[in-house]
Amino acid sequence: MNKKETVGIDISKSTFDAYLYVNRKHKEFSNNPKGFTALVNWLEACSKSKINEIGICFEHTGLYSLPLATFFYKIKIIYSMLPGMEIKKY
Repeated sequence: MNKKETVGIDISKSTFDAYLYVNRKHKEFSNNPKGFTALVNWLEACSKSKINEIGICFEHTGLYSLPLATFFYKIKIIYSMLPGMEIKKY
């Protein structure tokens, strides 16, 4: 699968930050379903790509990242959730 854009997401308790690598854009969202929907809309608008053409990666932060992972799973968005040390090595 060819990806046109990559997004890295940094998750905290109440918010998360998304950074588009190719387009060099950043935005903060609420860590709740409304923020997740806003993220998908923002990704498609800023990258001018469909969501399945964007590589999504975020750190496994336990309870803070689980709602986003569940949201992506339910709407069939492919993502990578990795341990923090693995991301740091890249």
